[in-house]
Amino acid sequence: MLKRLAGLNPIATEATIDADEIRSFYNQLRDGLGDRISRDLNEVLDFKAKIELFQKHLLTEKSQVIEEELRVLSRQLADLDRRQAKLIKILDQDGDLRNLKKTYAAFQTKSDELGQLKGLLDRYDRLAVDKQEKRLEKETERLKLQGSITGASERLKSFEQTILWIHQFIQGNRKASFEVRTTSAKNVVDIIMRIDDDGSHSVEREKVFIYDIALLLNDFSKARHPGLLVHDNIFDVDDDTLKRSLEFVFTKSVFDDDQQYILTLNTDRLGRLNDEPWHDDLEGNIVASFTKSHRFLKTNYQEII
Repeated sequence: MLKRLAGLNPIATEATIDADEIRSFYNQLRDGLGDRISRDLNEVLDFKAKIELFQKHLLTEKSQVIEEELRVLSRQLADLDRRQAKLIKILDQDGDLRNLKKTYAAFQTKSDELGQLKGLLDRYDRLAVDKQEKRLEKETERLKLQGSITGASERLKSFEQTILWIHQFIQGNRKASFEVRTTSAKNVVDIIMRIDDDGSHSVEREKVFIYDIALLLNDFSKARHPGLLVHDNIFDVDDDTLKRSLEFVFTKSVFDDDQQYILTLNTDRLGRLNDEPWHDDLEGNIVASFTKSHRFLKTNYQEII
């Protein structure tokens, strides 16, 4: 305020304000402001007192209501206690209360057992749902696998044709088949190959020979073949089947340079093939011969079955 008064018209007048005039003006302002603050403070205190008085009145009324409610509840509890005592007294005359306690204890035990059984049933239901979800996942994956098999139908057809070609040469007919399909069993995929009159021991061994040779010769399968095939005395078959199988190997099979086929045969059976036109090729491909005096690995051994 002093600064504002001192700077009202510093240029418009040359008169100066002395110290007494400033002091007198300041005292007037201070006295007026003090009276106003004092009046406002008294009004606030009066209003606060009225509020506190009103709050006290409300609390008094509320406490009276609560006390009355407590008295009502106390009377009700006393009435219930009297009724309970009267009922217990009646039951105690014949010992029914003791039986009732036992019955209630048995009921509580059965209730606990029921709760446990319900928990087991809930767990069973959850596991049943989980099992169904896993079945759906398995079926989804099986369908994907079936899609892959369907996508490879051209290769599977080519491999089946190779089997039919070999079977036609050895058995004289095309009564053979090859199929790959999915299954719901644990093995997931079934590889099914059938040849004419299969089921017997000798025909099943011939089936193995046809399948293995087909894998080595087929254009699609040989790309994934290791290039090495070993058959150890596989031809436990009749002489005609043996002759036709060896004839196929030496006259029809075309092996790549990086492929090798190793076959072991009993020399007693080779003597019956001397008149075959491919016998010289058979003799020329013998790389090792073993007898009782010239044993394999140069040691005596006994096969244990």
